[in-house]
Amino acid sequence: MRLSQLELRDFRNYVREEVEPGPGMNIFSGDNGQGKSNLLEAAAWLAVGRSPRRAREADAVRHGASGFLVRAVGQGLAGRMVREMSFRSEGGRRLTQDGKCLRQVRDLLGGMRVVHFSPDDLFLVGGGPERRRRFLDLMIAQVSVGYVGALTAYHRFLLQRNALLKEIRQHRRPVSVLAALEEGMAREGARVTAERARVLEAAGKLAETAYRQVSGGREELGISYAPSAADEEALRVGLERRRGEELARGTSLVGPHRDEVRITLNGRPARLYGSQGQMRSAALSLRLAERRWMCERTGEEPVMLLDDLSSELDPGRRGAILRLLAGTAQVFLTCTDPGELPREPEEARYFRVEEGTVHRER
Repeated sequence: MRLSQLELRDFRNYVREEVEPGPGMNIFSGDNGQGKSNLLEAAAWLAVGRSPRRAREADAVRHGASGFLVRAVGQGLAGRMVREMSFRSEGGRRLTQDGKCLRQVRDLLGGMRVVHFSPDDLFLVGGGPERRRRFLDLMIAQVSVGYVGALTAYHRFLLQRNALLKEIRQHRRPVSVLAALEEGMAREGARVTAERARVLEAAGKLAETAYRQVSGGREELGISYAPSAADEEALRVGLERRRGEELARGTSLVGPHRDEVRITLNGRPARLYGSQGQMRSAALSLRLAERRWMCERTGEEPVMLLDDLSSELDPGRRGAILRLLAGTAQVFLTCTDPGELPREPEEARYFRVEEGTVHRER
């Protein structure tokens, strides 16, 4: 996938701006608060239908405006694509591709694949397990419509079961109402768990290899999947066994929504023993693995969106990451000063961002 144009109107601090990125490395530099991250957020939002900052559409409207529009023109294996997202305070959000309205998640994902890294990815390693589950789910969802269906169905069963647990605790419904619901929950949950485990086995090896290169072979990254129930029967048994505790707490305690992705550095939990630089290197390695895995599955490179690559990384690690990015991927990279990069990437386009305006420098 290549983006040949990115247009922003009344988005964040942009009034109206059109950027024409090159097919390879695109470096956006500027002081903090000028709008570099907003460019990457717009591209990611278009691709997956939600902000990587977990912001609402209303939060992204430029002050004093009534709405915004973000538009991208791209070229992929399926041909030329034009995707637009608009939001109006009175009309809500509208997302289209080539003029056709995209209403469901399965219509949206896969048409414009991206991998987005930001400083917040530190929490991908050092934060709670929900961040790692979300990373894995979004990675798989961008290439598998079937996975989106299973995950959506599972969460629907989960919400219904949690609601019933509360009603049963209040003596408004009998316990017997859970049986049919748990059958569907176990079936779809097992599909989610199996796909996550299969994907992480492959992507984890890619991340481990990337980290070995980033660290110069001095450190070892370990990635493993730890499900709360290994298969459909184990999930069904777990739901039954912990039903008393779940009724007391009013929430489901077994299933893929409780699973963990374990990340270790030299055999020790990364979130407890890793330095800031090590955890950021691990997060970047996961994103590099995401890119490689997507490419292997689809035959097409996703667009790499790297926000503030230089933060808390020494020159050796920055250089290794740039070498890993070399090749056929289109990259959007932000930094405060291009001089922070260990070497100038060949055939890169350089842009300067100042107060919501993008100037091409070379």
